[in-house]
Amino acid sequence: MGNFLQFVVFLWAIFFLPMVTAVAADDPLLTVHQQVIDSYPGVKHIGLQDLEKMLQTDPDGIIFFDVREREEYVVSHIKDAIYIPPKMSQDDFLTLYGDRVNNKTVVFYCSVGHRSSSFSQGIQDVLQIKGARQSYNMKGGLFAWHNASWPVENAQGATQAIHPYNRHWGKLINRKSFIRYSPP
Repeated sequence: MGNFLQFVVFLWAIFFLPMVTAVAADDPLLTVHQQVIDSYPGVKHIGLQDLEKMLQTDPDGIIFFDVREREEYVVSHIKDAIYIPPKMSQDDFLTLYGDRVNNKTVVFYCSVGHRSSSFSQGIQDVLQIKGARQSYNMKGGLFAWHNASWPVENAQGATQAIHPYNRHWGKLINRKSFIRYSPP
């Protein structure tokens, strides 16, 4: 019986494991996220599933920071997300938001994760000093959130619009009919 089980596992590894891996590799947003992880090894990342659990158990314990350009933010953003420009200094961030992070889980996001990971990397030590519980970069950024059909809003309220950043990165948006360069 042991040899039979080993044979089944062997067949699974040869025939089915490559298909499972190929499915993950076919998602270009996952490929980009792996590049983000490789580029910012000191940054913690949180996926939508884990974030969803946190939002269900402690919605007031999470604070979102949107690390994109203003024109992207005005098209759409996560409800109650605080806009910060990608080049904001650590001192300016602390002056404006340092008191808000105490006893909060801080989640940074941008379109796919590069800008927010860069910002997070530069600020995470100070967040801990200011009393933040944890700080994360959101895996896949707002594109992953939007691709999962999670709600976004703008100054007018709920929307399905999303800014693509540019034509290249916009290819990672699944629901292309909602791409907008200005608010609807």
